Amino acid sequence: MHLKERIGFFVRDGKKIAGLIVLLGTVLLCFAYCMSDAKSQEEKEAEIQTEEQIYTVNASGEEKLYSFYLYGEEGYLNVYDGERKKVLIHTSIPVDSLPGELQQKIRQGLGIQSEKELYGFLENYSS
Repeated sequence: MHLKERIGFFVRDGKKIAGLIVLLGTVLLCFAYCMSDAKSQEEKEAEIQTEEQIYTVNASGEEKLYSFYLYGEEGYLNVYDGERKKVLIHTSIPVDSLPGELQQKIRQGLGIQSEKELYGFLENYSS
């Protein structure tokens, strides 16, 4: 074999290898981009969920997370958002129909952590 033939052989195979490396690099870059986009989407959703919930500190100094608060107004139970600014639900549940200890908690604002807990409470005490 002549030197030119050997060099030509490696050049031809070298181009194939270089093409495969470029293709593999492109695939890896696309994969990395997709993974980072998915992660940032999860972070955005977690941030939104955190913003919707409010932390409060109870008498023992423990932090609790409440998304809703229950208050009695004009004799009936109302559901407020976690910031206690907006009424989300006006219920037909009379505060007087609730147990005495629960009435006291509602006067101070009873914190509810999740929608599931809220709907369980409302279902339990509605007529």
